[in-house]
Amino acid sequence: MQRLRRLRQIGLAYHELPLSEHTRFSHSLGTSYWAMRMMDGVALHDDAVLNKMETRLGPDFSLRLLIRLFALVHDIALLPLGHTMRFQLNLFEEHSFFDQSMRNCLVRVVDQCSHRLAAAASDAAERQALVAAIEAHFELVAAVTRAPRLVEGAAPTALTPEHSTDSIVANIPILTFIYDLVHGVYSADLIDICVRDMFVAGRTWEMPVALLSAGRALCCKPDDTSWPPKARANGHGLREIFRYGVNATKEGSAETAILTDLLHVHQTRFDLAEKAFYSRRKCVADAMLDKCIRRLRDSNVVGLRKLLDPPTLLRMGDDALIDGLIELEKNLESNHRSLAADIRDGALFEEILTVDATRHPGFNEMFGHLQSPSERTALEARVAELLVGLNAEDVVVGILPAQMQSKTPDTLVKWHDERVLPFHDLASEINFPVAATSLADQYQRLRRVVISVSTNQAKSHRVVEASRIALSQRHDLFDRAH
Repeated sequence: MQRLRRLRQIGLAYHELPLSEHTRFSHSLGTSYWAMRMMDGVALHDDAVLNKMETRLGPDFSLRLLIRLFALVHDIALLPLGHTMRFQLNLFEEHSFFDQSMRNCLVRVVDQCSHRLAAAASDAAERQALVAAIEAHFELVAAVTRAPRLVEGAAPTALTPEHSTDSIVANIPILTFIYDLVHGVYSADLIDICVRDMFVAGRTWEMPVALLSAGRALCCKPDDTSWPPKARANGHGLREIFRYGVNATKEGSAETAILTDLLHVHQTRFDLAEKAFYSRRKCVADAMLDKCIRRLRDSNVVGLRKLLDPPTLLRMGDDALIDGLIELEKNLESNHRSLAADIRDGALFEEILTVDATRHPGFNEMFGHLQSPSERTALEARVAELLVGLNAEDVVVGILPAQMQSKTPDTLVKWHDERVLPFHDLASEINFPVAATSLADQYQRLRRVVISVSTNQAKSHRVVEASRIALSQRHDLFDRAH
């Protein structure tokens, strides 16, 4: 858990946003705080549903404790510079990798908690009861991360092989509520991101209080519109699940102000993607990190596999990863610059050509090719070939995939006619502002390909022209451009 103090919330964004030194640790505390605020809002209206969940959990579990624990550990399995490594560079992207990493981290947390609780116990019986309680709660917490897939019919996995999965299967209906509230599209996780990350991006943001009070615990049946579309097969034969949503009615009438507040939160997340997650100097630094790893792999540098081994990474912070890459780059030929050292020192390359998804008809084809690391390396080499005196080491090609941050606003909304619908479906039905139905498309337009060069080469107009020619030759892009 303490390792999260060494993981920056927005990775390398501090190169553009100097205040963005805040960590995953502080974000996890904030997520826990907002989760309790959201639960307080639910408790104002839905005691019966909450009591039903508590009854189903039984006397050995606390719903609020499960929520707080999941909020605290929801990011515990993230790697150093994790979103860049996992989503932009497509390293470690498999669900199975994240699931296993989460279980490994939580096993260590349970061991540490059990040791400390045991030391505080007054006798052996109390010690055994405390350890059993913490193990049981973390068993369900680990399962919450897989709640959407469990509802779809995925097989449950115990925290350790000797544990039974019976408790997980029995409580899948409650795990979905915890997941929605803490880590869903509109959730405590998102609220804390909006408050914290918007501040470092230079804007203040306040959570709409009415939206917190509008929170509801919803009981959903397999035939309901609120049932997850991918879970229609209902592999575990669930009769109901509980989900978090918002109530947009008042005394039987529609309360569109709640929808406006909900749209405001979702739109803020897009603004953050544009201004922080995809800020220009952060993305240049991300591309330099990509090139650094590509170069070490292509050179078969001994030690890279060990450095990027997940168990190793799960004990490291952001700076330790950069330092490790710097050490490995010392094994490259002497004429190779240390890109990791440049990232550490803020000596970033400069953008000289940007190709975005909205202006070039050949973008999608080119973008597909450049998803391949070897294609990025080949394009860098071709740009260098076209300009005497330019080395491929001085060129970096970066791509910004929309799937890294794209989220469909599918928060459940209870409408005045008693139906419960995903927000984007309801917005389309009632002709709510187009932003509510086009957010996914807005993320798509953030996609771009960026060519950057070292600072001493950036002033040359010939570098820009060489980049355009290279793109035309390899991808026929500018021949079709507007």
